[in-house]
Amino acid sequence: MNENVKPKWDEARTAQAAELYAKSDKSIDALKAIGEAMEVSHKSVIGKLVNLGVYEVQVRERKVPVDLGPSKKELMATIRATGYDADGLEGATKPAIERVLAVLHNAV
Repeated sequence: MNENVKPKWDEARTAQAAELYAKSDKSIDALKAIGEAMEVSHKSVIGKLVNLGVYEVQVRERKVPVDLGPSKKELMATIRATGYDADGLEGATKPAIERVLAVLHNAV
């Protein structure tokens, strides 16, 4: 091993990282700031904190599903139910299929 290369994590740096993390708000921005101050990546800081058993996993908010109306498959079934030959529309976008359906409803 090259004597000029210092180890990334010695006892003092490990203690410093743990202390900085304990004083922080535990956000990803705080981890990036700690990494920048210690001249290592924030992922390296996370890895060391996990190894020490002090890292607290951030809970992510789940996205609430949005109702976008009937699916393309349902729209195609509706078009076919009108008796229209819908072959070739499978690759169309949902708005295009909705326009075709609107024209069919206006024609009836």
